[in-house]
Amino acid sequence: MKNGSICEPHDLTEVFVGNTHSKNIPSHLECLATIRLGKVAYDIHGEILSDEYQPVFLGRSELKRYEKLIKQRKI
Repeated sequence: MKNGSICEPHDLTEVFVGNTHSKNIPSHLECLATIRLGKVAYDIHGEILSDEYQPVFLGRSELKRYEKLIKQRKI
């Protein structure tokens, strides 16, 4: 499991892609080398979510691959 130590992207090369209701990287995204979980997830109003949720961060270099995986998952 690739857990981060903070809830924000490490730098501008990393982006937030959503929250997960899991303590692990979703299995269909484990192939992404730069994916990691943060510690504190927030809702759209900036309120902290329960610790059942973790924020998911990804390196910008893998965004196109991530989008392709997400689209394939919805089909």
